[in-house]
Amino acid sequence: MRHTAVFGQSGSGKSFSFGIVLEELLLKTDARILVLDPNSDYCNFRQLRRVEDVCKDSRREYSSSDHAVVETAWQGMSGQFLRFTRDPTRDGDNKLSLLFSDLRRQEQGDLLGLDPIADAQDYRVFRETIETLGGSYTLQRLMDAVSKPGSMEKFNLLNRISNREIDKLGLWSTPSAVDRLKEDDWKFASFDLRDLWPLERSLVSSAVLKAVYDGVIKSRKVTFIVIDEAHNLCPAVPWAWHQNAPLQILLEIAAEGRKYGAFLMLLTQNPSKLSQQALIQFDNIILMRMVSGAEIQALGAIIPDAGPNLAQKAFTLGKGEAICMGGIVKNETNVKFDLRKTQPGGDDVSKGWAAHRPLVSAPPATPLAAGAAV
Repeated sequence: MRHTAVFGQSGSGKSFSFGIVLEELLLKTDARILVLDPNSDYCNFRQLRRVEDVCKDSRREYSSSDHAVVETAWQGMSGQFLRFTRDPTRDGDNKLSLLFSDLRRQEQGDLLGLDPIADAQDYRVFRETIETLGGSYTLQRLMDAVSKPGSMEKFNLLNRISNREIDKLGLWSTPSAVDRLKEDDWKFASFDLRDLWPLERSLVSSAVLKAVYDGVIKSRKVTFIVIDEAHNLCPAVPWAWHQNAPLQILLEIAAEGRKYGAFLMLLTQNPSKLSQQALIQFDNIILMRMVSGAEIQALGAIIPDAGPNLAQKAFTLGKGEAICMGGIVKNETNVKFDLRKTQPGGDDVSKGWAAHRPLVSAPPATPLAAGAAV
């Protein structure tokens, strides 16, 4: 097995179709799946659709007895689904929260704006302080430790936390989502990043990726790491400092993860914005409908053996159709994704904004009385 990249413009059926791939992995293998979900596309993944709805969207034969087999298997995994969200409102949801100790030392320093060389004195105080807190600690414990009177250097750290509004981020709470992932009783875990700011998304993603990858190295348990809108976490050129942490972890997984059992599945509509350093490690390509000339041109560098007609092929694909290339097929193969059994998520922009609304005629003007002031 190798890493897999999925390219397709918005509206090509990318997330809906890839949900079918994840269903098959859960039903037919012992692999675990981690999903970083920026658009809530997998928020309902633990729920199955009605058999009538599956058949309505499918060209293939699918019976009630077929669905009963899937329901039995799905119920057997019901306790192994985890969903983390900022505001858990449904049974089974977990709060998306972090401890400050979930971040790596370098990421903590970056968040505080501390450079170990340029800010050597403040960085030393920071390092010595967190070493007194043990292996697990909250941001509040760090703030309490540096707010004790008698140390101006520690007070400078408190000012950094306050001035950079680190304590205002809505992530710091217990229990830690990372600690939950370290338990061995889950098969599918999704992190709903939709309501998070870009900085928060990067912090959560790097902490989660590190925890899961460390777990895979120790356990050798095959894990598929699925990232939608992957160009935001694995960019060719980071446009914000906080993207460096998740990018470095993803580059490490791309280069070394296969030998431990960690496999990346990156989805994007902007392949030109994905890190080429990561993509050279990808053997499997699933290409869905693409119409952007710039993105199709970028595919030529990513898929050098695809041939000169790749642009035309990508342009003519319908919704849910794809071209598979690489190790997952013997030869370049056209496929149609079908039989999505789980509830899709995500919300498209309502089309009601463009609904026709008749213009209302203005009421006739009232004539002015003779001699009235104007």
